[in-house]
Amino acid sequence: LLLPMKSDVLGREKEFKVFFEGDSGTIEFLDSIKKAMPDIKMESPDICLLKDYNCLLAITSSESPSENLKRFLLAGKQVVTNYKIPYANFIAIDGKGISTYKGKIIDEIRHCYRLWERKKTNKEAQEYYINLLNPQKYKSEVQKLLNP
Repeated sequence: LLLPMKSDVLGREKEFKVFFEGDSGTIEFLDSIKKAMPDIKMESPDICLLKDYNCLLAITSSESPSENLKRFLLAGKQVVTNYKIPYANFIAIDGKGISTYKGKIIDEIRHCYRLWERKKTNKEAQEYYINLLNPQKYKSEVQKLLNP
């Protein structure tokens, strides 16, 4: 169960940090992005403490987004991913080979850094997903289906 949270409850991180996650087909590529950006702190620990990061880089070959991706958006944080979902910075990875997108991914991370410098959160994403997960709205939609 994912519960909506306010980004001000999480606080503002003192430094810009990116949590990155991939799978066996992308993790080596993500490590190369980390090496190409020595000025940006990028980590991939086993456990992601949301309060420690303000950007998620998630590039995987999985069919569905990770829990971390959902948690970052609910917290109003920036997300760079190959999943086409509302309010994420989408990188369309197709048959050209993943390495051709390295520059675009780096540009998106730098864009997220500039937003962080200006103290901009992903407020639209947060509001969108909080509304989407609203229990009253959900209950109402279920009632409509049960009682047409």
